Order: sequence, then structure tokens, then C-alpha cells
Amino acid sequence: FGIEAARKARNSDDHSGLEAALNTLLQNLAANAPALAKKGQKPADTQQLQAIYDALVDDTTNHGASLSTQKNLTQDNMLVLNGLFAEMQHLLSDGKALYAASNRTKAQDYTMTQLMKRVSQARKATPAPVTPAA
Repeated sequence: FGIEAARKARNSDDHSGLEAALNTLLQNLAANAPALAKKGQKPADTQQLQAIYDALVDDTTNHGASLSTQKNLTQDNMLVLNGLFAEMQHLLSDGKALYAASNRTKAQDYTMTQLMKRVSQARKATPAPVTPAA
């Protein structure tokens, strides 16, 4: 009937295996409904299994949609961050060019490493704003 496969999938936390096993079990229950009814199988039990199966399918579908949304957000964020990085590189090269002849020490400050140090120092110096609890 597929009960053993459903138990194994549940015990091993295999959602796709559990979904397949429950589907097989529900098909077998539907195919043998008259005989099972004579043995005492109640329609409410089958409905309960169907509800579990439906919830599992919905959860799997929602999880897939969530992953797709996360992937799209990641791609969008990468586009923005790559644009920001290009602008920062342009700014750093301008700073190096401006100070290359007049102040070599200051020109060396226009590197990504120095910029990251400044950002880190600014974060440590400025405490995050506290939001009041609701």
C-alpha cells in the first residue's frame, strides 16, 4: 500500500519522498476503497491523509516559490552592488590621480582596503539606532 515508504520518508525527513509515498498510499486507498470499507477503513481517515498530503504539496510549492523569489532578489542585489562597486572604483581612481603628484601619502588612501577600514571604523563609532519596542 505504501505505508512503509511513507514511514521511512517521514523518519528520514525526506519531504519529496513522503509526498510520493502519500500519493501512492492515497491511490491505493482509492483503488481498494470498497474492500477497505468492509474491513473498517473510515472515509475520515482517508480524508485526513489527503489533508496531510495537500498541506505537504502546498508547503513544497511555497518553498519553491520562496527560493525563486530569493534568487531574483539576490540577482537584483548583485546588479546594484556591482554598480556601486564600479562607482567606488571610479572614485578611488580619481582620488589616486588627483593626489599622485602632490601628496603620495594621501593617494595611497584611495584604495579599497582603506575605504573598507574607514567604513568599519565609522560603524564602530556610530551606534545603531535603537527602535522602541511595540
